[in-house]
Amino acid sequence: MREAPIPQAANEHLQSLEGIIGDWSGETERGEAERITITWDENQNFIVASFLTTLKGAPIAGAKQWIGWDPIVKNVRSWIFDSIGGFGEGAWTNEGGRWVVKTNSVLPEGKKASATYVIRAVDPETMTCRMTNRVVDRKSLPDTKEVRMRRIK
Repeated sequence: MREAPIPQAANEHLQSLEGIIGDWSGETERGEAERITITWDENQNFIVASFLTTLKGAPIAGAKQWIGWDPIVKNVRSWIFDSIGGFGEGAWTNEGGRWVVKTNSVLPEGKKASATYVIRAVDPETMTCRMTNRVVDRKSLPDTKEVRMRRIK
């Protein structure tokens, strides 16, 4: 065996996101129920989020997101795949206690979309999420209202 440096675990770069690990629920302004389950992967080098949106108890959308450390750009990044065939990526920045995630996506029909998510911890049991700068197929969409998510015990 040769002497070689042990690779640095990506986990240490994700520690500031540890507070979002858990199960969360909230309701949108349109009455949709949001449920998010956020866990560490088996080696704690990625965070995995599963999203489910229901309306009157019936599932209407879902997605799976992987959040990890990109050692090349030295930034937290994410990759998301939704239940209807869309996918995207995001660049995460911690700005004074809130996470700002700039995303670019491809919708199932091939349209390009982008948005900025602002995720803020209110307290250990509450976080909020809001979308701004939304664009689909070069058309601007209005910002969403802030969705308050409560930790499920």
